[in-house]
Amino acid sequence: MNVSPKGNYSRIASSLCVILLSVLFPLKSFAAEDTGPTKALMHALVFEYVKMSPYLASDEAFTSEKGKEVIGDSLTALEKRIQSTPPLALKKNPGFRVSYSLLADHISKTKEVFDSGEYIYARMRVNGIGNLCAGCHIQAPKISHFSAFESINARSRDGSYENANFLYTLRRYDEALKMIDGLVRKFPTAKVNADQIYDLYRYKLSILARVSRDPKAARESLALDLKNTKLPSELRANIKVWMTNLAAWEKEDKPPSELSTPELISYVASRVPADLSRRVSPSDPQLLNLLRQSGLLYERLFTHPESDQAQKLLYYLARCERSLAPYYWYSVSEVYLKECIVQYPKQEYSKRCYDAYEAGMRERYPHSMPESVRQSLLALKDYL
Repeated sequence: MNVSPKGNYSRIASSLCVILLSVLFPLKSFAAEDTGPTKALMHALVFEYVKMSPYLASDEAFTSEKGKEVIGDSLTALEKRIQSTPPLALKKNPGFRVSYSLLADHISKTKEVFDSGEYIYARMRVNGIGNLCAGCHIQAPKISHFSAFESINARSRDGSYENANFLYTLRRYDEALKMIDGLVRKFPTAKVNADQIYDLYRYKLSILARVSRDPKAARESLALDLKNTKLPSELRANIKVWMTNLAAWEKEDKPPSELSTPELISYVASRVPADLSRRVSPSDPQLLNLLRQSGLLYERLFTHPESDQAQKLLYYLARCERSLAPYYWYSVSEVYLKECIVQYPKQEYSKRCYDAYEAGMRERYPHSMPESVRQSLLALKDYL
């Protein structure tokens, strides 16, 4: 996908802004004294982003003398801040705890790369931070009306791919969905190319199936999209598959969100196939199902972080995420499995999580498993 320097800058900006919100989490379930440190951390990250942003638009700007000075200072400050004790609001929730540790590790390694003089790779890693942050936001599937910066409101008024991405990653789901609908229904005259429109549908399906979980409204929205006969033929075929799946969803009686946690886990377990591919395709009938099931699990883990069922929730989240959203820098599925083993040793699902983790490693290294991975597997066995 070709991206102009200005467009690239906007994407970087949206990615980094996700970081800010990924450590904010306006969690109603946490006391006010818990959220104060997260807001302080967010403000520190905002400050460093503002300093770095002029030098992120191109390799030339990044590697200029001034760029290297500013980026180096900001990465040092970010590493120092992110490696300190996580705020209580983040430590309480298993999913957020994992995402925070990934972010800390990524920033630390990015600084190492930068300090070694590998500036092009360092800039790529700065761009990759957004992949980690999106994992935090989808764990708190609540529509955000947080607006600490006027730039957020300004972006909601200008329909573009970059601004739709920006609003989605900040959990401004209502505004993001409205903008996405406007862009896809005006394709190809809107400011979206053929590659970007598939990204927009990835965001849209996440909102419809993971967050709002209203199959009737989702089906009606997709029906309006189909009125645009200029959408790519493959995409139109996918939309019809999604609408069929939503129609079946509408026929269910009791919302699974009303189930007890053990009942919800049984519900999800019966609906997540065991033989899914590592990366589910848009045309796969399981796509909407996995988005929906993972949304239910994230919401339950979010609202009941201290539940004695947390280990099982993590296991089934790992199963869903393995197919839904492999991270560019990290596999969040494997990290959830590690959390399932290490944080809940010698419990009911410890062996099951280990087996899934080992299978993932053997799939990743089919010919020769690195010694470090072998040692990691041996260490994890001590928790079984």
